[in-house]
Amino acid sequence: MRPDPFLLAMAAAAGFALVAPASGNAAAALDSVMTVGVAILFFLHGAALAPSVIVKGMGHWRLHAFILCLTYVLFPAAAWFTAQMMISVLPQELRLGIIYLGVLPSAVSSSVAFTVLAKGNVPVAVCHSAGSNIVGMVFTPLLVILLFGAQTQAPADLSHLISDVMLQLLLPFILGQIAHRWWGAFLACHPRWLSNYDQTIIVGIVFAAFSRSTALGIWDGLRVTDLVLTAGVCTALLAFIAASAALGARWLGFPREDAIAALFCGSKKSLASGLPLAQILFATNPNLGLLALPIILYNQIQILIGAVLARWLVREKAAPIGEKRLTFSWCRRERERLGMSKNS
Repeated sequence: MRPDPFLLAMAAAAGFALVAPASGNAAAALDSVMTVGVAILFFLHGAALAPSVIVKGMGHWRLHAFILCLTYVLFPAAAWFTAQMMISVLPQELRLGIIYLGVLPSAVSSSVAFTVLAKGNVPVAVCHSAGSNIVGMVFTPLLVILLFGAQTQAPADLSHLISDVMLQLLLPFILGQIAHRWWGAFLACHPRWLSNYDQTIIVGIVFAAFSRSTALGIWDGLRVTDLVLTAGVCTALLAFIAASAALGARWLGFPREDAIAALFCGSKKSLASGLPLAQILFATNPNLGLLALPIILYNQIQILIGAVLARWLVREKAAPIGEKRLTFSWCRRERERLGMSKNS
């Protein structure tokens, strides 16, 4: 299998930061460049997203409410309880990184891509993943304050925190929406250009975060077993949320296409939003590199498992998500579909 260039670039950035971290004036200049780069990133995403797409998908309010509950209620709660169970096993910074992973918005590109591949409700996936990131500019800081408490150097001034998020993320996004009429067609015709810019900014943030941690000696006590256990926790969280999405969608009576959108939008977490938000939320925290590790690991795990799951759903298109229930009505429908008599 061909290696992912983006994954290799992130690994190279992390490795280079371990050997030659940016420090002093270079680190300050890098932080300034990343701040501007993140603002441009959200401007471009705003310009790329047609306002009509958001309006079109807003009608499925029950489905959106369900996915929001998965993203900002169930996932944060599961991540928080998991982190508490890992107190004697994982370092504090990695446990806090798991909690931070739980409060992030849905990933836009992978949520939509896998929903398309699995033949799900694409307009809802586009609308919700974009809306989740907009809502996340407020919800994520609030949940960080609520769940982190006094455990780490999380920002305490809520009004200052939200104003920073609004100024650096939401305002560029709104300006991008205004500019959509001029930029939208270009970005739609050149999706690779936007994707490459996203990945470049993320690689830069990884280098800056790991540089900060290296300069302060944060990595000295980290063990390989910590990384393996963190990856296992990320996989378990993904499996739990995906199963909850599938079972919840079936219980609420959503059609298959909507259930697929809920499955992928509810279980995906955004690396593209998570790291830029961390740059703001933990601007003075020396442990940013460790906090970012669960997000990076989860991103790769969700892509690998998501690809397998999407292909399985395509093959099993006639079956509902989750385990089939052998109810009387289901058996009757199967008999009718196969042309069988009642006595067969």
